[in-house]
Amino acid sequence: MTYFIQATFLADPAQVGRVRQALVKAAIEVMAEAANTANHNQRIAYAFYILNNAVAAGEEMAKAVATSSGITVLDAEHPSDADIEFTVNSMFNAFAGVAL
Repeated sequence: MTYFIQATFLADPAQVGRVRQALVKAAIEVMAEAANTANHNQRIAYAFYILNNAVAAGEEMAKAVATSSGITVLDAEHPSDADIEFTVNSMFNAFAGVAL
């Protein structure tokens, strides 16, 4: 996305809300993962943060989603739900503080 489209995406509460919902879904899935999952403690801590601060967490993640090169757009500012979900899931560990 161009910077203009990224800014437009971030200024649209509905688009940020879509990211928030994908992030909440990811957090719920992390809460259900096995305790022996790699980086589980960091992932759980971030999942708790998301579930207790969904609006703030969604706004933070939306900035990363808007800048992701993996996002394809259906029109000027609306990536698919699948692209948003994939990008959120791909960035979850980074936001949880997991180093590569």
